[in-house]
Amino acid sequence: TQRAIGRESKMGKCNHVALLFVVLLHQIFLCIATTERNIYFVGNLTVDQPVTGDTSDASDVYGNPSNEHFYLFSPVMDDYFTFSTCGSKYDTFLRFFESDGSGVYSLDTITEVAAHDDTGAGDCTYSECTTSCCLTVVTLFMNAGETYVVLIEGYSDFNGEYRLEVHQTDQCRASSDSDTAMYRIQK
Repeated sequence: TQRAIGRESKMGKCNHVALLFVVLLHQIFLCIATTERNIYFVGNLTVDQPVTGDTSDASDVYGNPSNEHFYLFSPVMDDYFTFSTCGSKYDTFLRFFESDGSGVYSLDTITEVAAHDDTGAGDCTYSECTTSCCLTVVTLFMNAGETYVVLIEGYSDFNGEYRLEVHQTDQCRASSDSDTAMYRIQK
């Protein structure tokens, strides 16, 4: 009788281990299948607090064939906001998305509402911030209470070190610089 109980215990342990292995494989498969279209955020953008990063080791999930970083931005009031990549060390490209309001951010739950590149001048030194250089400066009207997804990537397949900042004061609207892009995003 003890021998039979011992066998059942060992068999029970074996079955438990096998079941655990199957569950683990299933979870890994689900994780791979469900994260394929997920976006990984580097952080949040805050007015007048620049962020820096490097897309060289990131991945390409959307847009140009370059690597990208994603940020969340939630304005506290309806206003124009200027986004700038001045100080970056490569030719940058910005994209802006609205979410479906679910609080889940993936390529299935966001919609691109704006995309901006620079003027494409070939004589950029990266030591000056001008909109005639290959650094992106764009002004957008954004609504309070909305959470926007901001993607920074490179023009074409360029990657590198960047500096991204947002200002609430509209520095570019009063400018006579025709290369400055200004758009209104409203629902």
